[in-house]
Amino acid sequence: MALKIRNLLRGVFVVYACAVSVQAIAASCNTEESKGRWQKLEDSQTVYGGGMIKNTPTFSVNERVWNSASYNVRLAIVNDFACLVAGPEKRLVRARVVNKGGKLLAEWDGISGELDVK
Repeated sequence: MALKIRNLLRGVFVVYACAVSVQAIAASCNTEESKGRWQKLEDSQTVYGGGMIKNTPTFSVNERVWNSASYNVRLAIVNDFACLVAGPEKRLVRARVVNKGGKLLAEWDGISGELDVK
């Protein structure tokens, strides 16, 4: 079972590694592509969902998977979240990443594009 999950997550990381270079080239987001990638993350229980917490767009992740992901993969996941929340014509100012229990794992600055991993 562990091997199956590891292979599934490796596939998710490959998708996001490719997404980083695509998003670097394209200034705007593609909501349909982001929806597809996000759904795969939810199906694999890498991402548990998202919403507003204390007026800040926030999503919850599997902390073990998040911690094992590279910075670029984490950034790509946050960029997809921002795309889904704001759409292609707007920008999020900030977002938060938390674990299933609500512990803060990272804060994203939508202006600078930097992800502050805690």
